[in-house]
Amino acid sequence: MSWTRTDARRIRADHDTVYNLLAEIELWPTIFPHIRSARVIGREGSQKQVVVQTRWHGLPISYHAVVTADPKRGQVSIRHLSSFTKGSVDTWTVIPSTNSLGELDRLELRVRQHVVVPIPIVGDMLAQQLVGGRVARDLSEAMLDRVKEVAERGSLAAQH
Repeated sequence: MSWTRTDARRIRADHDTVYNLLAEIELWPTIFPHIRSARVIGREGSQKQVVVQTRWHGLPISYHAVVTADPKRGQVSIRHLSSFTKGSVDTWTVIPSTNSLGELDRLELRVRQHVVVPIPIVGDMLAQQLVGGRVARDLSEAMLDRVKEVAERGSLAAQH
């Protein structure tokens, strides 16, 4: 009852800029047009319990999750708590990247999505065809593209 996928973008920006765009979940509604709200409802150490409301093709989607920030590893993980996707984990990793000459010139932002739909009989189909295969894929690609756009321009000003 699961689906897994990894995607990435190469970004010409510094590590802290890219990492902070992901780690500061409170800013997500400003950064990502499809996210209507991202509210922190609890904190413990490097973890934030959050409620995120988003839209996918006009349909409202809401989920509860624990976001864990690990700046030393350049990772932000989102572990879903909502009953429909409980056990799903998105792991965003910022990795130094080199050009063809072996010089550090950009970063790679990688997202690994593991979608679980814990519903007997239809959960596997939903995870592979709808929740993972369409919703999660579309939203993560939009987020990768948007982080790249914002980080490379260096500002949210005058961006839509």
